[in-house]
Parts: sequence; structure tokens; C-alpha cells
Amino acid sequence: MRTERKCVRRAERCQSSGVKTPEQRGPIGAWAYEARIATGLSPEQVAERLAIAGIEVRPSTIRGIEAGSKNPGRALLKALAGVYGSRPPAPQSEAEEGDLAAAIRDQAEAIGRLADRLDAFLSPEWLAARVAEALRVAGVATGPAGSASPSDVRQTSSPGQ
Repeated sequence: MRTERKCVRRAERCQSSGVKTPEQRGPIGAWAYEARIATGLSPEQVAERLAIAGIEVRPSTIRGIEAGSKNPGRALLKALAGVYGSRPPAPQSEAEEGDLAAAIRDQAEAIGRLADRLDAFLSPEWLAARVAEALRVAGVATGPAGSASPSDVRQTSSPGQ
């Protein structure tokens, strides 16, 4: 009975001294904590049951998961669900996945628009116009269409002329 009183007092002291809220624990941590409390198991007892199932963890790992400071792998999460007899929350809600997909789609479209703009700047016509302008500024004769002929370029770029 003394142990029970000590645990109750400790829980009361912890509650008044800033135990994490479910939001602070995160969805997995809140589920793990609440499920363990509902089963009446201590972190030590949970670790013992997991060891029987072939998964070795320390009670501190259970506490870390409950606090939201440790993320359990899939195997441990599945084993905890078996010990607690309840399902953990899904990693992301469908709404969050939809928001993420929409954000990725928006970014892909923006990248596509940027690529189209770059293609316009690097098109053969754009490059030909820039070369013709550079040749005109350099004083190289250009053909009637405003672009230098290959012979014009060869004549002006030959060494010793």
C-alpha cells in the first residue's frame, strides 16, 4: 500500500509540476501514454511483456516514446499495440497527406513554369539573336537576315588578319 501511495503522490506532484500535454507528446506519445495507463501497466511491465514477444527495450525507451522524445519503429509500434490492445494513431491524417500532395503539385508546376521560361531564353532563335548582336557590336559584317554568315565569322576570327 505504501508503494501505491507513493505512486499517487508522485503522479500528483508530476501533474502540478508540468507533465506534458497530449499535444506536447505528439499523437504516438499521447496514445502510448494513455494506452499504458488504461492497461494499468508500468513502463517496466511493458518492457517485460515486449521482451516476452522478442523485443528488448528499456523502460526508459517506453517513457521516451510516451514523452514524444523517441520515435518507435514499426515493429516496436506494432508490438506496443499488441501489449496495449489498441491501435496507434495513423502517422498522418488524410487531410495532411492531401495538403502535402497539393504543396508538392504546386511546387512541380512552379518548376515547370521556370523551365519553360529558361527554354525560351535558351532557344536557338534567342541564341542566334544574341550572337548576331555580339557580332554586330564587334563590327563583323552580317547577312541580310541580320545574322553573320559562317564565312564572315571565319574571316574575322582568322589569326593574323
